[in-house]
Amino acid sequence: MPRIKRLDWKDAIHHVMSRGIEKRLLFRDDRDRSEFATRLLKCVSDTDVVIYAWVLMPNHFHLLLKTGDTALSQFMRKLLTGYALYFNNRHDRVGHLFQNRYKSILVQEDLYFQKLVKYIHLNPLQAGIVNGQMDLTTYKWSGHYELMNRVHPKIIKADKIYEMFGNSNYVKNGEYLSFLFSEDNESDDLDFDEGLHLIGSEGLLHIDDAKKEKVDISKQHRILGNRNFAKEIFEKSNSVANSDFRNRSKEHESINKLFMYVEENWFVTKIMLESTSRRKRITHARVFLCNAFVEYLGLSYVDSGRLLNISKQAVHQNISRISSKAQFNTLISHILDK
Repeated sequence: MPRIKRLDWKDAIHHVMSRGIEKRLLFRDDRDRSEFATRLLKCVSDTDVVIYAWVLMPNHFHLLLKTGDTALSQFMRKLLTGYALYFNNRHDRVGHLFQNRYKSILVQEDLYFQKLVKYIHLNPLQAGIVNGQMDLTTYKWSGHYELMNRVHPKIIKADKIYEMFGNSNYVKNGEYLSFLFSEDNESDDLDFDEGLHLIGSEGLLHIDDAKKEKVDISKQHRILGNRNFAKEIFEKSNSVANSDFRNRSKEHESINKLFMYVEENWFVTKIMLESTSRRKRITHARVFLCNAFVEYLGLSYVDSGRLLNISKQAVHQNISRISSKAQFNTLISHILDK
């Protein structure tokens, strides 16, 4: 079955994590960490995604970010694919670098934003990588280091942190540090990594109930927020414009609508798409459908390639060839709403 499409829309807040395969090291030395940080900065500079907190650990990383017109999937694909190619080439290895898909949790900003900034930036201290507050300030591979030192350009969007705690001087000397190192037992760290609610094929569930019922959590969307927030996201996600939780009949209906649109508007049939022809309008139709299948319907590269009789590498190459993602999404929504 194709993978579920991630819940994402403009201004959504996500806690994103990814681990090395079999919990192996993602970063073997500072050169690896510098490479990842440089790539993260470039991805931020090239898109409208905003990073509010980040940290690199030996075998995983955390990001607290807000998406804009650039989809989370597009941003993360660019970041992770590029780094994996670098890492495998440098360390003379082959195969997957990351363990499964990266994990993304939709966050209720008013309740959990500050707590996640704290949790992410304290990770090196909690894991024993650094020994205290002063050592944490010198740990270069986090947003905390950027806040506490003169770093330019910054990966982190510091304005929001400054706004929360007064200004840059207060961040360094006052409320931010007091908040960071205060004793706060209101939330379990596991909540930050797993979320509190799940939505998917089983409807809306609290994560504890999902575990009791042995629901496959990996196939559900994770929410970090209260019940009302989760319910709001559940209702929003059930709209055609966002996600259908991999309803197979509805998915097939959407695929057929997209093929029909291409045939009616560009006179390109499915047989023509499955051929090896490189005629301009056929190539244009393939690009359109690859982006619709992967970015909008959430199909995998492999499943999308099977529908068009092309390789997953060809699907990947076509993904980046849409100029205006917002206009594209509006068009797809219009097609599928008919």
